[in-house]
Amino acid sequence: MSTHPDSAFYALSLVDPSTPVCAPVLGHFSGGKQQELAVATCNALSIYRIDNRTGKLRKLLFQRVYATIRSIAAFRLAGTSQDHLIIGSDSGRVTALQFDAQARRLKRIHCESFGRSGARRVVPGQYTAADPKGRAVMLAAIEKNKLAYVLNRDAEGNMTISSPLEVSTPGMLVYHMVALDVGYDNPVYAVIELNHKDTSLEDAMEVDAADQPENTGSGAGPPKVLSYYELDLGLNNVVRAWMQPIERDATHLVSLPGGYDGPGGVLVCSPGRIEYRHKNRPLHVVQIPRRHNTLITRKSSIVSSVTHKLKGSFFVLLQTDAGDLFKLSADHEEGALTSLTLKYFDTLPVARGLTIFKAGYLYAACESGGGRLYQFEKLGEDDNEIEVSSRASASELEDVQFTPRELVNLSLQDELDSFGPMLDMAVVNFTKEDASQVYALCGKRGRSTLETIRHELQVNEVIASELPGSPTGVWTTKLRQDDEYDSYMVLSFLDATLVLSIGESVEELSDTGLSASTQTLAVQQLGKDALIQIHPRGIRHIQSSGHVNEWSAPQHRTIVQATSNNRQVVLALSSGELIYFELDADEQLNEYEERKDVGGNVTALAIGAVPEGLLRNPYLAVACDDSTVRVLSLDPDNTLESLSLQALTAPASSLLMMQLDSAAGVSSGLYLHIGLNNGVYLRTSLELSTGQLMDTRTRFLGPSPVGLTAVRPAPGVDAVMATSTRPWLGYTRPGEATQLLPLHYDVLHHGAGFSSEDFSNGLVGIRDNTLCIFTVNDLDHKFKRDSLPLRFTPRKMCRHPIKAVFYVLEADHHAALSSSSDTSPGEVAWAPERHWASCIRVVDPVTNSTLSELALAPNEAAFSATVLSFASRPGKEQFLAVGCAIGASLMPKTCVSASIHLYAISGDGRRLTLVHKTDTANEIPLALHPFLGKLAAGCGCDVRLYDIGKKRLLRKCEETLGTTAIVRLLSPNPLSPEDADPSTEQTLVVCDALESVRFVRYVEDENTLVAYADDTVRRWVSAACAVDAASVFVADRYGNHSVLRTPQRVSDLVRTDLQGHRLINEHAFLNAAPHRLDLVAHIHAGDIGVAAVRCELVPGGRPVVVVGGIQGSLSVLIPFDAREDADLFAALERAIRTLPSLIPTGSASDVSTLGDPAGLVGRDHAAYRSSFAPQRSIIDGDLCEEFLSLSSDGKAAVAAALQRDVAEVVKKVEEMRIRYAY
Repeated sequence: MSTHPDSAFYALSLVDPSTPVCAPVLGHFSGGKQQELAVATCNALSIYRIDNRTGKLRKLLFQRVYATIRSIAAFRLAGTSQDHLIIGSDSGRVTALQFDAQARRLKRIHCESFGRSGARRVVPGQYTAADPKGRAVMLAAIEKNKLAYVLNRDAEGNMTISSPLEVSTPGMLVYHMVALDVGYDNPVYAVIELNHKDTSLEDAMEVDAADQPENTGSGAGPPKVLSYYELDLGLNNVVRAWMQPIERDATHLVSLPGGYDGPGGVLVCSPGRIEYRHKNRPLHVVQIPRRHNTLITRKSSIVSSVTHKLKGSFFVLLQTDAGDLFKLSADHEEGALTSLTLKYFDTLPVARGLTIFKAGYLYAACESGGGRLYQFEKLGEDDNEIEVSSRASASELEDVQFTPRELVNLSLQDELDSFGPMLDMAVVNFTKEDASQVYALCGKRGRSTLETIRHELQVNEVIASELPGSPTGVWTTKLRQDDEYDSYMVLSFLDATLVLSIGESVEELSDTGLSASTQTLAVQQLGKDALIQIHPRGIRHIQSSGHVNEWSAPQHRTIVQATSNNRQVVLALSSGELIYFELDADEQLNEYEERKDVGGNVTALAIGAVPEGLLRNPYLAVACDDSTVRVLSLDPDNTLESLSLQALTAPASSLLMMQLDSAAGVSSGLYLHIGLNNGVYLRTSLELSTGQLMDTRTRFLGPSPVGLTAVRPAPGVDAVMATSTRPWLGYTRPGEATQLLPLHYDVLHHGAGFSSEDFSNGLVGIRDNTLCIFTVNDLDHKFKRDSLPLRFTPRKMCRHPIKAVFYVLEADHHAALSSSSDTSPGEVAWAPERHWASCIRVVDPVTNSTLSELALAPNEAAFSATVLSFASRPGKEQFLAVGCAIGASLMPKTCVSASIHLYAISGDGRRLTLVHKTDTANEIPLALHPFLGKLAAGCGCDVRLYDIGKKRLLRKCEETLGTTAIVRLLSPNPLSPEDADPSTEQTLVVCDALESVRFVRYVEDENTLVAYADDTVRRWVSAACAVDAASVFVADRYGNHSVLRTPQRVSDLVRTDLQGHRLINEHAFLNAAPHRLDLVAHIHAGDIGVAAVRCELVPGGRPVVVVGGIQGSLSVLIPFDAREDADLFAALERAIRTLPSLIPTGSASDVSTLGDPAGLVGRDHAAYRSSFAPQRSIIDGDLCEEFLSLSSDGKAAVAAALQRDVAEVVKKVEEMRIRYAY
């Protein structure tokens, strides 16, 4: 990777793309009895399993492949119990993957090269089909090439794959491919093809008149054909065994069960028609009913399907492009089909693929929004829907209609989180929280939403009960060491203690042995079956027999701090002395004979749990009011001796010592968590052998003192709950950086874990005088979303510069403003072609509500908007300018008329009043931007400056600065006010849909716009934002991210030429601008950016560029502060790329042990990130974070290549995300 001498960036994903690229597949990927679901997005694979207890999808795996996934298929080798995945990608290789359930990683078990890399139309991988018996797999390209592989096992049980058997037909286009169910006969693959170069195929086919399709395209070009390709396992070759012409608009195939389960063959789906075709079998045709709507004249097309076998029968679910689901049943006798029956089933969001679990669930991989899991309520056999049969006469099938309805046969059980498709985005902190919120326009048509995205864990409140006062602490405890659940909840007040039972009901208890007339400092289950209560005057040791032993504090001194575990107790007195107790073999507390004077007031104590197999925890942490924390030994040989000391920036308010999984994989995992009075949280590693404190991490949680509590929010996950201005949860997952996430909950003053039969992983907290019990929904969902339903597909959004108000533009093609009776719930009413429905919505993002909605005229659509004030209008009155068009056509981009609507904003930004409309001469205004107290509008290829007039906008200036269409207008964004100057205010960045960006200067004396710098290559700009006064970030339609900058000499020229005379007189270079922009940075991100914003994501962090992708992704581009950090991460990226080469010769470790995250499907990482241009000055942060998921040997090998310690590399990787992103 080349590096720009002045700038380097770190690219990091916040939310990965979630839109599926192909149909999901089912299989037993873990090798167990339960089915699992594999879902592929553009560059990652996920595996889910249904939780039998909740009926929800539980994620088992998410793994990036650093390649573009084109297709996937599942297969199982004969004699095995585990399914594998075949991946078709842009790597030029066929890859077989195996899921390691224990490591929760995919392993590459085979990778066979067959051609060039890249997603070319002649490179196989666009279609993948596996033989149902797992004997072979076929990959097909969009054109010309098909490859078949024979799959087998060797003597050791390892998978083997044959050399490819090629079928190459120049000019042959493939539309769909499936594998037929032929039992153990030779594998057969059915393909819809069209040869656009050779028309002789039509003469070569012998077709019965009865099988002749109605629309073969005669006279309009070559016909489409259905071809059977047979793989002869004996002769080891592939031949086209059968070919038959089909409808020219057929696009989808469905394989039917064969052998004893069904008739075999395929269903050929074309608009309004489904045909059954098979070799040596008669043709059967069934018509697809259409919706009861006279406005929709087109026929429905099948876009997804699934076949499910039952005992002695089967059925097929087919989904149309409108989302309607049809059930197709087949009658067959002795392997021959006798009839087909089709009836309406339900209506779902349009899906890329459907799968049916044996447990009675249907999963739909929706194109818009997250995948949905439905449960079958019934199979649609007892409703009154009209059935269409292939035996019906033509007159009976002339006009079969149905009306969509609510779900009857299916019920929604779960929906995966997804922000795709994302169409626009803004990052603002309207609610004044510790981190900014992301507001995204997502979805399409009636299922569109405005999403408010917060980086926090969502919780479910179970109980919120008022208390007689404000507690000073809360604890939950068991009665015996081997109890599974807690029995008591203890609440401490200033002069009393309240004990509640934990069970079927929460009741106050009075016979527990705990003193109710004093404040409680700590409660602990001790030994096998005893309890202790620590209060300011002493300790109550409560035996299981009910006997109570009292220990009293020394005279004139009180207990101010206490900490304990199952066998040890440490007290801090008001005099600064420490008293240590330990449980002996007779279950009695014995006081250590010596006391430790720490020389100050103790503000916090912490002792960890007793390690398994030991009698005591060897370390005690003590925090004093001199802003220090000490680690003391509790070993019998040197009890209470000081081992280490760490200075703090403020006195500690709380301490917590607990064992956590180590992301580095080399440290002990014992951490000392420190909460300070100034709101800072520290996590430092405690060395087990020496007691030294090392590797400290810091995080600011809020201005209030930090309280710390050990909790277990999920099975097997130990975590730290921190309370400040809001509650936080810190935990570590294997293969991930240590997480510290805020909880979506009110301020809590105290907290504790909570375990009962109903809520085994709950949490309890105190908010003023309210007792709260809640649970964390899912630790994998790190973003909390609030959705506001929209009426139409959102196009753009802009915010009020002062008030917390958004203006959202919505517009839909083929849509009507009023809904019709046949429209299914959540859908927009259809309308004739070139008819639009649009509105402007005023949204309050704080309350997540619609303030008002302004509908535009019929057939008028809004495309762009901005909020501005005109310099010629006194009082800085705010206006909303909206670019609209009537009768717009998408291809080509034309319209009947276009105009700019100007609305006056009043009522704190909540009301819009139309001022006037300004015609733009049939040029759609796709870009609007405030500039020098005027309105800059991109109309076609022209940039116009408008000022406000009484009856219309007044055109003050116009220049042709684009070649195709101007889609973005930006103003430079100085890093600080000191960097701003008059030349910056007069500069405009113009983004063209095809010709990248141009820097333009407004010359006031000449009243003209002068382009002084442009790009050297074409970029199809889809999103852009200013990085600083001379740099701009650009995302294009091919998934590339780039940073462009004006050369320093050009910036100096613009800055010194205040009047702009030199810029006007400079000569154009090669019919372009006089100067060229420098390409500072470039990377292929994989998702098409639709919005980019420069902002601060976390408090105290530096500005970063946040990019929203059309497939629902969120990513950040972080500029490096220091050159040495950029060099370190560049070296780390290279080391992980070349991880297999780091294995020493003769080493016992191999690639499968170390892991090879960069080459899972055989795609070279550097080539993938340089798919369209060489990667430059942008380091792949996602790949660097793969370091955390490597095995111990892999981490050690990479760290050795960097000449760094593993812990140091882990710290660097984690801090890049914590400091600047989340």
